[in-house]
Amino acid sequence: MLKVCTLFKRKAGLSVSEYQSYWGAEHPNFVKRLPGILGYTQNPPLAETFETDTPIYDGIVELLFPDSAALKHLSTTKEYEELNRDEEQFVDRSTIRIVLTDESVLKDSAAARDKLIKRVTFFKRSPALSPEEFQQLWRENYGSAVAALPAVQRYVQSTPRLAGYRDGREPEWDGIDMCWFSSLQQARQDGALASLDGLIDRDVPNRLYTRESVVIKPRA
Repeated sequence: MLKVCTLFKRKAGLSVSEYQSYWGAEHPNFVKRLPGILGYTQNPPLAETFETDTPIYDGIVELLFPDSAALKHLSTTKEYEELNRDEEQFVDRSTIRIVLTDESVLKDSAAARDKLIKRVTFFKRSPALSPEEFQQLWRENYGSAVAALPAVQRYVQSTPRLAGYRDGREPEWDGIDMCWFSSLQQARQDGALASLDGLIDRDVPNRLYTRESVVIKPRA
């Protein structure tokens, strides 16, 4: 299954409440018409974090497809064109970044995810590592350390497909992960940071905090 992570900033002139209200209430009407989608989740940053944590993006969308052919077909449909036109109501389309990934669930629980705080983290690998080396160490070192933390209710790594590194290209991020916690206070703590030593290009990776909104429930 292909997981597409779409990252964006909001249209200039819109407040946090304005763009989040439109995105959450109106835009799903266009999303639900799209053919071939197996899942669609919105991740709006928590309103209270705009003053304290300044999210790197105003929104993250997770889309699931059976394969890349389904994604390619979607781009040819009138429903996709209509969705793009609607995005202009609240998205600065020049800021959109798309990362094609494979999702790995490293920890799960029965907790209701819409009640939990979700921390999304963006990783850029150290220049000393190849994409393959980073992906292996990110999963084995950091991933296992995060999954072992008692406060983590659910943990998912979204690993960019290696095809995105061909012909001199680079995906926007070398890794995106998602952790679910019972509280924002817990989410702001990371007892596994030491396991990132030598893996990433900065001391602390970029993060944002959200409560996910599932528009199309994922299905196999």
